[in-house]
Amino acid sequence: RTVGSISRSSLRGVLMLSEEAATETVTETATEAAPAAPERAWEKYLRLAKEEDTEFMQWVYAEKAKEIYEKENPVDTVAVAMERLKGPLSYLPVLAFGFFLIPTLQAIARALGYDLGGSD
Repeated sequence: RTVGSISRSSLRGVLMLSEEAATETVTETATEAAPAAPERAWEKYLRLAKEEDTEFMQWVYAEKAKEIYEKENPVDTVAVAMERLKGPLSYLPVLAFGFFLIPTLQAIARALGYDLGGSD
C-alpha cells in the first residue's frame, strides 16, 4: 500500500535507518563519554514520525526529515550520475562499432569487386 508517492515498505526502511543512525549516535556518545549532543532537526522529525499513529503523518515527518538531512549533507549529483551511467556508457563504444562495422565491410567488399547481391 502506498501513502502519497512512498510505499509502506519504503517508510519502514526510512524509519529503520533512523533507528540505526540513532543507535550509532548513542553508541558514539557513550563510548566517547561526551555530553549528549543536541538533537538535530532531522532526528526530531524522525522521532515525531515514529510517535505518530497515522501513516500519512509518518510519511510527512519522514519526508521532512529526509529533506533536512539532504540539506545538511549535500550529495555530489555529478558523481552519483556518473556512477549510474558508468554501465550504459561502457556499451556505447560497442554499439557504435557494431553500427559502423557492416557498412564499412560492405564498402571494402565493393571496392575489392565482390558482388554482395544488393541493388546497385
